Amino acid sequence: MKKTTFRKLTSLVLCVMMILTMNAQALLLAAPVRAAEPCGLSVDNVTPAPGETFTVTVSFPAMQEQFDASDLKVLFDKSLVEATAVTASNITGASKQFSTAEEANRKGCFAASYMSTEGDPIDFPGVTLTATFRFKDGVAAGTEATFEADGNDFYISRYDPAVFDDVEVMPAGVVKSVKVTVTETPTASGSCGQNVTWEYYGDTKTLKILGSGEMANYTADAPAPWDEYRTEIGTVEIADGVTGIGNCAFYR
Repeated sequence: MKKTTFRKLTSLVLCVMMILTMNAQALLLAAPVRAAEPCGLSVDNVTPAPGETFTVTVSFPAMQEQFDASDLKVLFDKSLVEATAVTASNITGASKQFSTAEEANRKGCFAASYMSTEGDPIDFPGVTLTATFRFKDGVAAGTEATFEADGNDFYISRYDPAVFDDVEVMPAGVVKSVKVTVTETPTASGSCGQNVTWEYYGDTKTLKILGSGEMANYTADAPAPWDEYRTEIGTVEIADGVTGIGNCAFYR
């Protein structure tokens, strides 16, 4: 082999090795950086009554990363619940955009985006996104609604233009969720014995006798306290602890 050809091959190999080394360094720089603390997702009331509001909060941790932009989003089933208000905390030196309640209900998610407006980079101080919800009218008692935060929708873009990566607040594909279940609320309730109570649920036309011991006695002139619902009641449920049915308790 001629020396010239050998030198050319050597130069080519060196060039290829340099390119591979640069690519490897770029890949290392582009590796996602995990936040010191994971994002948080919580709800203040997991068993609201029909019409009662509850609040879902997602927190984005503070970190020593000079940021350029960040996004966060929480998904929900818009056929079950509706947002009544959405708020997002501020970051000094950054602009923000976040969902209105109307947008959240239309899209089935509430979200916030931040963009640095400072000439000098600032560390990400952490943010909180909060939305108030209620179950929609007509949703049956016992129905469960789920709120989900996906790691693909949580990120912080670094300020340094030489590093084209995102800080990993939650691993991509990992889903955090909280569940909220609407509870039954009686239309009317009261006492019907020393240790016995009653509850009437108009939605299901169900009268429940709860507690222990014997029920009180009633007459046609002094009827049971649920008498005004007697023509509506379709089902009566009596707890095992109730040992005696009062006279004229279910008189019609």
